[in-house]
Amino acid sequence: MHDELTITTPPFENLSVSKVNKFRDCPRRFYYEYFEKIPYPVSIHMVIGTAVDDGFMQPAIEQIRSGNLNLNYDELRHNFMEKFISLMYEHNFSEEVFADGVEMSKEVQKGFEPYIEYLLERFEEFLPTQLEVNHWFPAPESKMYVKGYVDFIGIERGTGEVVIADFKCKKVAGVEQSERFQLLTYAVWYCDTYGLDRMPLTELHIFLKKPQKSDPSMYRIKELEFTQEQINFLGDEYVQVEQAMQKNHFPANRWGKWCSPTGCPHYERCFALA
Repeated sequence: MHDELTITTPPFENLSVSKVNKFRDCPRRFYYEYFEKIPYPVSIHMVIGTAVDDGFMQPAIEQIRSGNLNLNYDELRHNFMEKFISLMYEHNFSEEVFADGVEMSKEVQKGFEPYIEYLLERFEEFLPTQLEVNHWFPAPESKMYVKGYVDFIGIERGTGEVVIADFKCKKVAGVEQSERFQLLTYAVWYCDTYGLDRMPLTELHIFLKKPQKSDPSMYRIKELEFTQEQINFLGDEYVQVEQAMQKNHFPANRWGKWCSPTGCPHYERCFALA
């Protein structure tokens, strides 16, 4: 049991979208996870998403960017499964969840080849997906920089538009606030990295099922547009994280969707401080 929050030097040099989104969910959760190193439960969807990203999408995109358009999908599927199984064991899932995860991974793999074909048909160039911005915060005393990998950035055939996409491996009914925040961050990072005034297009993609030839745009689940007010809000959100670390102030979000005995593993620890 922790009687008080013991702040130390931040355990990282850069902020990322996932770190800030966790802070936005609950500053206290952010503290426990990154300062106290108390792990937060990982869902099967998160494991599959990570395996798709590290084992399939990024290797495929790098091969295409190097000029190889004849991808070895068997090898890429093997990479994905190797990463997936490793993560499943790492997070110690039960046998039942493990079995469900394997079935889900088989469904996800069906979308691999069609999705790459869709990207190749729609985009004339695949761009680097790592974005890193030094001292992007308005606060001049900032010691942090922001860094992260975008799922996909490409130049659209015919229009020349830059499109930033975040992909999902689950059914998406709508765009959650965290996903809007993530895409807005990527768009602003891209503009800042390349000195652009115009925001790129941002989209949410999903590739659980095979697209119909008559509707090749099915992956364009949602195109998002952002106002200057939202961009200013984004900067404020990142500054709040750094200020919280400077002031050792990590209040619990009592109204958050995770704040319950069953929804948060830190519930008892956190309320002991109340």
